[in-house]
Amino acid sequence: MDEQTKERLKKTYEEEMPKDELIQMALANKDEYEEGVYGLVMDAIKKRGFEDDLNMAREYQNKTENETKWVEIYKYFDEIEKENILALMKDKKIPFVVNEHKRSTYFDVFGRSAGLGMISVPEGKERKAKKILSEYKNPDTDINVQSFEKTDTSKDEKPAPSSTKSQMTSGIIIGLIIGILATIMFNGIKSKYMDLPKSFDDNKDGKPDYWLEYKWGVLTGTKSDSNYDGKPDYWEACVNGEPVSYHCDNDYDGVKDEWGVIKNRRATERNYSFKNDSIVDKKIIYKNIRKDKVVYDRDRDGKFDEWIYYDEFERVIKREKK
Repeated sequence: MDEQTKERLKKTYEEEMPKDELIQMALANKDEYEEGVYGLVMDAIKKRGFEDDLNMAREYQNKTENETKWVEIYKYFDEIEKENILALMKDKKIPFVVNEHKRSTYFDVFGRSAGLGMISVPEGKERKAKKILSEYKNPDTDINVQSFEKTDTSKDEKPAPSSTKSQMTSGIIIGLIIGILATIMFNGIKSKYMDLPKSFDDNKDGKPDYWLEYKWGVLTGTKSDSNYDGKPDYWEACVNGEPVSYHCDNDYDGVKDEWGVIKNRRATERNYSFKNDSIVDKKIIYKNIRKDKVVYDRDRDGKFDEWIYYDEFERVIKREKK
């Protein structure tokens, strides 16, 4: 039992559960409970001062079990149904014994305890008890089952068994629908994300020379092998599936010697390092697809010292030197 469940049950037993129900739990065989539950029940009995009541109930139980023959009249599958029936038995002054087959800390999707047990009455009382059960099952009965429940409020009534079964059926149907939708979503994700192409073999030599990388089905980058030596020499980074920058290894020595900016799938800026040391020796700026300006750092001091400007036909119109 985890700590959260333990604290929830402890609060229920010590603060919320009616005395007769708590004593009834204490009268049950502790082996029928999950580990730790019976101890919480007994702790609550002591804390709430019900020890004398429990002792008297045990004496009465032993006496009636020895002297009375009990007849099983109803097997219940729902705690609310059980409480309704027991309330009717109490109202009609019919003694009863509840034999719970399984005690559990499990609560179903509607927050109700999912116990299972048998209700028995003394021999000779079974005909009267079964008549009450018949009236309880008949929706036209004059007996107001809800009026016998512990919490009597028209705003917070517990559902009748038919409503409970309907809710449980609805829960099962909803579960099936969720399962079907989850399967469809998984297949959709698999189709969209897992089956995307990861590489291509442009020269048909049986080895990939163009690779694609994705994150949640969106292209994040590509790389290619232009000389087909099995090693990538051109890389592109993508945002929202569109390339935004690149770098490449033009002399195939494994060191970046060119990099730039991409917009609308065309380079708008290219940088070259002639010694492969990341110092920009040459930069080309493009405007409307055409070369607009070229700058150089001839002395490699990190500052440009020569500028060449071009017209719309890429003809030199101006040169400047520092």
